[in-house]
Amino acid sequence: MKHSLPSMSTFGKPWYWKAAEIIIDMPQSSCLKSIVLMLGCFHTLMEKMHIMTGKAVQTTIRGNFRVDKYLQSQLKSGRARDSDTA
Repeated sequence: MKHSLPSMSTFGKPWYWKAAEIIIDMPQSSCLKSIVLMLGCFHTLMEKMHIMTGKAVQTTIRGNFRVDKYLQSQLKSGRARDSDTA
């Protein structure tokens, strides 16, 4: 392997499960253990939407926006503090 970074692979749901089973069954010393599996964003979103309905979806989306807004404000305030001390 040229780089020490883990490989990332994105799969649809059936292939994701098969790849996960293969990697789990490998010994700890196997180079396959460094692979990061990702479920495709469409399938991830559909799984979440299938579990949630109605108000739960709305609440989750609103919560995600609130977290994003809070993190953005923390980043901005941290940059302001850093520029004051420089």
